[in-house]
Amino acid sequence: MDSVAGWVEDSGGQRDVLSHNYRSRPELVDACSELFAAALGRHGFTRDEVIVSAKRTTPPELAKLPPFGVWALETKNALANAAALADGVRRMLADPTTTPVVDRTTNLVRGVRPGDIAVLVYTNVEASALADALHERGIRVAIARAGLLEKPEGVLVDAALRWLLDETDTLAAAKIDALLGFGGQDPDAWLADMLPTSGAVERESVARDARDLTVGAGGAFLVDGRVDRDGGRLSELVRVREQIEEQYASLAADIALC
Repeated sequence: MDSVAGWVEDSGGQRDVLSHNYRSRPELVDACSELFAAALGRHGFTRDEVIVSAKRTTPPELAKLPPFGVWALETKNALANAAALADGVRRMLADPTTTPVVDRTTNLVRGVRPGDIAVLVYTNVEASALADALHERGIRVAIARAGLLEKPEGVLVDAALRWLLDETDTLAAAKIDALLGFGGQDPDAWLADMLPTSGAVERESVARDARDLTVGAGGAFLVDGRVDRDGGRLSELVRVREQIEEQYASLAADIALC
């Protein structure tokens, strides 16, 4: 870190110091400032370069709430750790008014909700174990999973972006149509109607991709209605986007595992 700062100054630049914190409670800002000022001081950073001041005020309803707490886990293995953490989260959510928070939208104080909680873990294995433990206790979790772009949602978004950039991208168009249900047709009928001037090899390739997409999608995003090449596809994309947004709107109420 100090070498990067030195390189900036040697190159004629200057350090920009962010002197204010608008997100956290003053008690947390002060504690972290002192912690990092002491840690970075040995690397040549002055207090003025590290210390920040809080610009967020503490509502009276939070005055008695400690800015941070400690959960001591009396466990012996990773699965027990996950179970203990999940139990702690469940207890917190069972009495939400004991841990009030400031709503980011209304700026009003309210009880804690699952979407207010984030758990930081060291590995994906720990995240998966904790997600399972929370699920067993009836608590939904939002967790990053591998292979997102291979799922129907990811394939649709990728194809939509490719088609919007290049309307001659027939493979992207085929993927979109496949995930939207071929306008109620089977893949072969759709292909004969939509690509009458393409060569036989290209038609077969696109048809094969379309069939694979239909199987892979599992019907998750099939909707009624023909998707025309003359611009109707864009309105269909908007409709599918709305469906996806509705499907995942509840994620805001889930605990985030990072």
